[in-house]
Amino acid sequence: MSTQTVRVNAQLTVGEVQQSVSVSGEAPLVKTESPTIGGTIDVQKMTNLPLAQQSIDMLMALVPGAQLSGSSPQTGGATHWGSFNFTINGVAANDFGNGAGAYSYGLGMVSLPPVQSMAEFKVESYNTNAEYRNLGTITMVTKSGTNGFHGDMYEYLQNTKLNANSFTNNAFGRQRSPTVRNQFGVNVGGPIVKNKAFFFFDYAGMRNRMYSLPQLTYPSAAMRNGDFSALCSSFSASGICADPKGTQLYNPFTGNPFSNNQIPSGMITSQAKTLINYLPLPNGGSNLAGLPSGGVNYYGMVSTAQDMNAMDLRIDYQISEKDQLYGVYTRNVGDPWQWYLGYPSTYGNASNYGYKTFGYSLVETHTFSPRAERLPFLLV
Repeated sequence: MSTQTVRVNAQLTVGEVQQSVSVSGEAPLVKTESPTIGGTIDVQKMTNLPLAQQSIDMLMALVPGAQLSGSSPQTGGATHWGSFNFTINGVAANDFGNGAGAYSYGLGMVSLPPVQSMAEFKVESYNTNAEYRNLGTITMVTKSGTNGFHGDMYEYLQNTKLNANSFTNNAFGRQRSPTVRNQFGVNVGGPIVKNKAFFFFDYAGMRNRMYSLPQLTYPSAAMRNGDFSALCSSFSASGICADPKGTQLYNPFTGNPFSNNQIPSGMITSQAKTLINYLPLPNGGSNLAGLPSGGVNYYGMVSTAQDMNAMDLRIDYQISEKDQLYGVYTRNVGDPWQWYLGYPSTYGNASNYGYKTFGYSLVETHTFSPRAERLPFLLV
């Protein structure tokens, strides 16, 4: 019963004495030692994260305070063009003409060293220290050799069969757009002279094939020969357009109407006759007459290729306990580098937006004293 009183005599026995220590910690919500916003991505994260593209564009999106905007990241939501300084092993790697990092057209910063060659990637943005010349800094440090040989090979493949269809294509019942992207590379490092000299070499390649599907409106074969009668549904006996919704063409030199909208072939310039050959003929749809407002009448496919080959070589030399020397050579070439700009395969697209990026650096580090010393100074 719900209101019944029941007495239960419970017997308690002495248990064993146990002692436990629990340690817990939480990341502080406020970073008190520095107002800088940013973070560092180490080798383990760069190696294990599934990146669709082997470039630092993918890494920048993971660090607080940096938003992607092509080759010029944004800081704190603002669009500060050229506000970031890119460095590789302490040497600037910027495209000063565009005020941003060295980049490739359309595929971000694949022109910089690949992710697999980096030992550290760091982004510092907003209220950075006086040691940095820009509002924000992106620091890249490449790997170096050790006393043991080490290396790895990798390949990332994306193609039509493996990719999922886009939401828009599914909504309109379209098939997946064909695409092929192959990214591959090799890293190797080790000693040249044990405990004295070391090397690290990496090669990265990309073979990207993009297939775009332009849908455009082009003039009919009759229009190419000067016959624009399709612009009017009916003509009078004198060849003037009688349809109030139709279009009548006029001779620009005399002001007289062209009879039946027929332009004599002698009035079509040689330049126009040459350029018209680059325009494809209509091949589908309901607007085979080529009316300007009649809708799409051309469906095509444009294939563009982007090939990238990059290499980095780093040599470290231990001169003495207080002196270390290292040199780095980087080379990255994008060729061919075609790009679809919304036109058919016969004209209008970028034939080669390629690039060549080279870098050299030689750094000598001398340690004057292992102790930290305070030097007095006076500000006037």
